[in-house]
Amino acid sequence: MLDRFVQAAKISQADLVVRVCADNPFVAAEEIDRLVVAHESGNYDYSCNHQQRLNNRYADGFGAEILSAQLLNSIAKLTTQQAHREHVTSYIWDNSDKFKMNAVQAPQELAFPEIKLDIDTPQDLSRLNEFVNNFGITTAATAAEIVEAFNKFQNS
Repeated sequence: MLDRFVQAAKISQADLVVRVCADNPFVAAEEIDRLVVAHESGNYDYSCNHQQRLNNRYADGFGAEILSAQLLNSIAKLTTQQAHREHVTSYIWDNSDKFKMNAVQAPQELAFPEIKLDIDTPQDLSRLNEFVNNFGITTAATAAEIVEAFNKFQNS
């Protein structure tokens, strides 16, 4: 997977790479924008809005991470471990003391770390399909609208 990201960044001549995992169907454009702005404002090596181990308080499922294409290339040259090559940013996490890392903090209306909006199991998919069907969530929904509707869904 790491090599795929390196090649995609090279082909597209990207300076920065934003990684969004496919198991996060509710990633909202405005949260990607917030991530990019935060990353660029602090001269960080790596920024994310999805790692609760950094206590950012986002609902699970709005996740994305950002790093430079240059850092991707460096990691690809440095690592020989299969796990680091299969999981694009695991090298960064396993060597976090070597990098300037930033966890973008969730704004108050999105600070619900107990909410799970990602899909890891068939049950997750079924639950989120029910949520979308019952609450009419579309790709145009903002993160705040999704969280508000999901809180109602959980309490219904």
